[in-house]
Parts: sequence; C-alpha cells; structure tokens
Amino acid sequence: RMRPYTQSGQFAPLITFECRGVQPVAWEASSEFRVVCTASEVAYTLTLDDGEWTEYDEKSGESIAIYALTSQFVTVKKPAEADGKK
Repeated sequence: RMRPYTQSGQFAPLITFECRGVQPVAWEASSEFRVVCTASEVAYTLTLDDGEWTEYDEKSGESIAIYALTSQFVTVKKPAEADGKK
C-alpha cells in the first residue's frame, strides 16, 4: 500500500521487518523502489544505491528528489502483543 510522504526532514515508516531473536543494526536501500509524484500521479522506478535520486516531473513542472537518505529502526509490536496477549 502506497502512502504519500510530504514531511521533508522527518522519518516516515517505509518497511517493517519481522525479526525473531535478532536485532537489525543497519539497512541499505539497494533494491528498486517505486515512487509516485503526488502532484502529477506519474510513477518512477528508481534505485537509491548512492542515497540520492532526482528527476524533473514534466507533467507537474516540478523537480522531485530524494537526498541524504537516512534510516532508523523503531521497535513495534502487534496489537495483541502490546496487550500481553498472544
């Protein structure tokens, strides 16, 4: 499910990992991603191997970009686990 991200400079959920008995320490954006410009609804397929991506969206007349990609891990629990139920 795609969700718009418009809060530049703030972290937003991108992916959820199920990690039983291990704790992730790093993640690299080395796969292809699909992004959609919210102004024009034009889709782009991109890779973030170097942590950046730029494009000019002709339909909206706007520059779109991802710069200085950073990540953080946040522990989340399923609702049943949060209530102590399994």
